[in-house]
Amino acid sequence: MPNVAYIALIPLLPLAGFILLGLFGRKYLGYFAGLLGTGILLAVTALSVWVAYAYFSAGAPYHPIVALKFTWLTFSPGLSIDMSILLDPISVMMIVVISFVSLMVHIYSLG
Repeated sequence: MPNVAYIALIPLLPLAGFILLGLFGRKYLGYFAGLLGTGILLAVTALSVWVAYAYFSAGAPYHPIVALKFTWLTFSPGLSIDMSILLDPISVMMIVVISFVSLMVHIYSLG
């Protein structure tokens, strides 16, 4: 089974890159901004492929993995809205496809 910390990094790395590049961008980072964005997308793609390999090589009954879960809003003791990162077979494949396509589009747009 893949490590939960690696699963949580897949959506958090692009968020951190968006904040960093949004705040500093080309004004302060210059040419390094493009390299940083490409490096983050490359790391996310590699992580997603590794997580998919670890998830699908674990065995035939693919049980959902809850990587991150917290209560977002609590209305009463029995009623709350929870947020979580859940991996099942379709979401693992979607993570791989979306991260790979975004990396290819980003590399194509740099050229």
